Amino acid sequence: MNIKKNFRFSGGYLGVHFQISWKPHNNTQVLGVCNKAGHLYVPFFDYDIKNIDAVRMEIKSLQEEYMLGNAYLFKTGRGYHVIMLDLLTYDQWTEVLDASSVEESYKKIPRTNGSKLWVLRLSEKNGTQPTYAEEIKGYLGRRISRTHWELLLKKGAPVQPLKIYTSINQEPLIYATYEA
Repeated sequence: MNIKKNFRFSGGYLGVHFQISWKPHNNTQVLGVCNKAGHLYVPFFDYDIKNIDAVRMEIKSLQEEYMLGNAYLFKTGRGYHVIMLDLLTYDQWTEVLDASSVEESYKKIPRTNGSKLWVLRLSEKNGTQPTYAEEIKGYLGRRISRTHWELLLKKGAPVQPLKIYTSINQEPLIYATYEA
């Protein structure tokens, strides 16, 4: 439910926006990884659609429009998680995220709860665990997150060798546990 109301005052308007959201969960504790690397962000996408062709097309479009690197897709119970290694500023990251068709709550909740951390689940939920599906080749040349690269390697993704990247950030990963 969204409620928006504008109040007119001399010299301007005051806008009030109130939102209530309900997201059911089954009280299962899960482990996720955050996309923040120091003061920069790695692109993470959470698609709740099973059509891999639609995910491929959108990711390829985002790679072309924003000159993004390789994308690594992981199959989940409800759709796909996508991780890239490019390091982006907050403004660059949110521009790319807003251009995607991922769920609105995934786009907005980290902005409004104060964390500015986007999380993708790593552990099992409802009997399924994210498993590596495929790589979508993109542009190489941006600075990357080494620790996210290492995570992808551990998860079975065929990441490019580190030596081909021009600049590497080594900020530690941030993990999150939450109920899903």
